[in-house]
Amino acid sequence: MKSAFPGHYRPTKAEFRSIWRDCIFVLDANVLLNLYRYSPSTTSGLLKTLEAVAHRLWVPHQAAKEYHHKRLGVICEQARRYDQVLDAVVKARNDVESKLEARRLHPFSAPETQKEVMAHFTEIIDLLESCRKDHPDLLAEDTVLDSITALLEGKVGPPADEALCTLIERDGPQRYEEQVPPGYEDKGKTEGDVYGDLRLWLQIIEHAKVAEKPVVLVTDDAKGDWWWRIEDRTVGPRPELIEEFLLQTKATFYMYSTDRFMQYAAEQSIGELDQNAIDEVRELRKQAARRPKLRHPRPIGISDDVALDERHNSLMMQMAVLEHEIADHEAQRSRVRKRLRALESRRSETVDTAEKRLLARDLDHMRSEAAELDGRLSALYADGARISEALPALPNTIHYSSPFEPPAADGVQIEGMPDPGSSITAVSYDARHSILEVAFDAGRTYRCFGVPIREAEDFTEAPSSSIFIRRYLIRYQWDCTIS
Repeated sequence: MKSAFPGHYRPTKAEFRSIWRDCIFVLDANVLLNLYRYSPSTTSGLLKTLEAVAHRLWVPHQAAKEYHHKRLGVICEQARRYDQVLDAVVKARNDVESKLEARRLHPFSAPETQKEVMAHFTEIIDLLESCRKDHPDLLAEDTVLDSITALLEGKVGPPADEALCTLIERDGPQRYEEQVPPGYEDKGKTEGDVYGDLRLWLQIIEHAKVAEKPVVLVTDDAKGDWWWRIEDRTVGPRPELIEEFLLQTKATFYMYSTDRFMQYAAEQSIGELDQNAIDEVRELRKQAARRPKLRHPRPIGISDDVALDERHNSLMMQMAVLEHEIADHEAQRSRVRKRLRALESRRSETVDTAEKRLLARDLDHMRSEAAELDGRLSALYADGARISEALPALPNTIHYSSPFEPPAADGVQIEGMPDPGSSITAVSYDARHSILEVAFDAGRTYRCFGVPIREAEDFTEAPSSSIFIRRYLIRYQWDCTIS
């Protein structure tokens, strides 16, 4: 039975030990990109684990290409998170302040109470501002890139040759039509490489043929054309993948998400077990799997329904704030779990039973809070998925007949950025719609969407062509018109 259906059998403990002893660890692009999304301590811990198996690491050319193409976008995405959370807090503060000042509506609100409430807002804003300032400028000096480059020197595969490209062109459509994994869930994809996952898979197979070793793929891709799921439980890699790999290479194939890889690596005495880091990686993976692919920021008026655009942008901000709150909550739970495990590992006569009961009670309460936060986030994701389906595609460069009208059918497409030597002739900021508009002497006017008011004020005080190009046109959705 097992020889006829090997993909349906989970490896035994002895087989897992054999795989981990001899295998090649293949890293997907999302594993490398997520290093920018973790806290510094988690990023450092994962890199140390990878360094422990550096002699057995390998990255397909497709994964390395995706990493380099998406790297700057992920860096800017992380920087924007601070802006999104700060904007939400500032708006909440202003709303509360205006209501508290309406004394006739709040006769019970004493001035001392108002001052105390606003002081708490100021404390939160100052903390977030400090965190943003402390966040490293990876656009200027990318230490993560330096670590990855050193780690993977000489470990990246060659690009797909002509034979492999021909194979993909010939077999790709039929594989996707018959839903042969991986990659068929990308069918109909409008952005990026439709056959990216298939190209990655075939490059892994070609490398394994030469290496003659088992392969463990580490990936945070959550799609069903990679993972075998029964209801809500992930069983393992798709059986078809295991069987195709075995047929082509005579070797074993298995897969792990990053958090499971870290867990098993520690159990195999590869790297140290840091449960807080594993919890953080797991939480990020779960959020990414559920998060709708909304586009942010949206120019107001790009769709026929202005309210839809505004609802989209509002949802993005709410998601950023709630995800930040969930991350903080998970960090608190991890600290409680760590302390509780430390107590449980002691001899019974040395354990403070009162503290243990209190921690256990707190952990139960925090589980309930986590479920409530997760429910709120799921509701936002569901709303976001509906909006995403209704929104038209948004290219990076659009010509408008006016700032808030959809592009004309015969609109001119403007490619590229302004010449750094051009002079800025005018700068304006639309605070209502968060649009920064900059005119250059070459007759081009650029609009950046979703720019926070603090950044806009900083720029308008000291406008600079090079700063505008380096900071705003890279970080924000923009369009351009020619006068």
